[in-house]
Amino acid sequence: MRVFVAIELEQPLKTSLGKLTDALSAFRKDVRWVKPHQMHLTLKFLGEVADDRVPALCDAAREVAAASTPFTLELDRCGCFPPKGKVRVIWGGTDSCPGELLDCAARGEDAYENLGFARERRPFAAHMTVGRVRDDRSDGRMRDAIDALEINRARQSVDSITVIQSVLGPAGASYSALGRFRFGGAGQ
Repeated sequence: MRVFVAIELEQPLKTSLGKLTDALSAFRKDVRWVKPHQMHLTLKFLGEVADDRVPALCDAAREVAAASTPFTLELDRCGCFPPKGKVRVIWGGTDSCPGELLDCAARGEDAYENLGFARERRPFAAHMTVGRVRDDRSDGRMRDAIDALEINRARQSVDSITVIQSVLGPAGASYSALGRFRFGGAGQ
């Protein structure tokens, strides 16, 4: 099964992120927008995982959560990847990534590496994907529009992580939680 570890978003953040799709409606046909109910902040994408490895993965996520401290996640900016050239991903994020979030992500990298999953080569970039660009033929207009956007700020308290299964289908991905783990040790 296809699996990732994430922070689930509450409605105020989803609503704010959803407004970005409205603001970029001129590019509607060029972007595969993430449905608001599927928006999240990925801590670690693990890819295809054998069913029999899921319990150990959930145990590792539980340990990461147990050692983590609650924090506030603030949505205060948007941008795109890569930083130059044709746009591939449109995202919302924060200028001030909480240290607790960075610590949680680093603990996860260590824990999942101990289970045989490769470490991420790039530094952790806290972002919430809003859309994936099929083919940017805008000659820089899309990037300029993203750079000019003013985001509706939103924030939420974060006190858990979730191991999520992603099933790809003709209508896109569908997600289901394999386990939710509260910071400080409580969880399913």
